[in-house]
Amino acid sequence: MTPSQADAIASAVMQPDHRRDEIAARQQEEMQQLQRQRRAAAIGLVGMAAGGLIACQSGLPWVKGVLYGGVPTFFIAKVWLDRRALRG
Repeated sequence: MTPSQADAIASAVMQPDHRRDEIAARQQEEMQQLQRQRRAAAIGLVGMAAGGLIACQSGLPWVKGVLYGGVPTFFIAKVWLDRRALRG
């Protein structure tokens, strides 16, 4: 291999590649989406606990309280986090 060929290969490897940038941007977006889903799930778990406690105090079956507290809380948190991500 001549020095000019080695220089050409080195410069080709060192130049930025648009495909790599697109892949990195897509992976970053997927990672952020996963983080938003995890946060929404954590907030939903808090809502489930609160719903269970309220159900026990009011005499309702605790399963209904968990569902009535967790599901809406999760969806509200998911929508809020997604809208916040679109704005900022």
